[in-house]
Amino acid sequence: MKKVLIIACAVISFVMLLFGGSLCSCAQSVNNNQVIDSLINITRLNDKTLMIGLAADAVTAIATQKGIVIIDAGISGTLTSHYRIIIEKELNRNDFVYVINTHGHHDHTSGNSAFSKATIIAHENALKEMHDRWSDTAKVKARLKNTVKQYDVMLKGLTQGSSDWKEAFCQRTRYNCAYEDAVNNVEVRYPDMLFTDTLHTSMGDVNLNMIYFGKAHSESDIIVYIPEMKMFFVGDLFFKGGRPSFDTLDKQQVDNYHKAIEWIAVRSSESDIVINGHGQIMDKGDMDSFIEIVRKKIAELY
Repeated sequence: MKKVLIIACAVISFVMLLFGGSLCSCAQSVNNNQVIDSLINITRLNDKTLMIGLAADAVTAIATQKGIVIIDAGISGTLTSHYRIIIEKELNRNDFVYVINTHGHHDHTSGNSAFSKATIIAHENALKEMHDRWSDTAKVKARLKNTVKQYDVMLKGLTQGSSDWKEAFCQRTRYNCAYEDAVNNVEVRYPDMLFTDTLHTSMGDVNLNMIYFGKAHSESDIIVYIPEMKMFFVGDLFFKGGRPSFDTLDKQQVDNYHKAIEWIAVRSSESDIVINGHGQIMDKGDMDSFIEIVRKKIAELY
């Protein structure tokens, strides 16, 4: 896999120089297009697939015979519009046909608006999750504004140019894009195509298999499996070296997680790459380790 990481000390130095080395003025101007573009990561997964993101954003583009398929759309329509331009240049095409949301949380769906002509696919519960969030726009704005302020405070306590400062700066940029989208009433695009249990779609050269196991991390978590590429997209269900994000008091959630991991375990030999919802690239060994953690946790609980 080829990884192009467009962030380095030179870029951060440029940002600091551009804004006079002042953290305050730098933070207030992080949505400058040139700065945003300089912070974006591009990861080539294979000759047909690339992952674009900034900080915890992860938007994957797959070039198929029937068009480009996007897995997850990021936290901000404005920010994902930057990703879209890069995708078009990298793949030399712009025929976006589907955007698949692995679940309904805003940091995976708010970028849907960047793909105006594509069909948005998600589990049926994602629609409710999104409507619930955006039913109170004032609360959304307040939460995002508060997150941006928290990163401002964090940045002031870090050494400019350090790895921790860079990470916080990128996260601050990401959340500020989302906040400005909310303030400017950027369109929220809801799913167009909903399914209940499974959905299988042929793209000519590859097949998209979407499976729902029940409430786990959210009400709408799905796994996307592309057998021809030996790739799994697992949303926020699994994290490399992490812990399962389920409510230990809710047996049904734990059971749903168990169904998901056993489904993957049976097919683990068929997977070369596992991508989670925030850009972590995992292999069979990572998934086997995570599956063992979940099995032990379930044994402890029940």
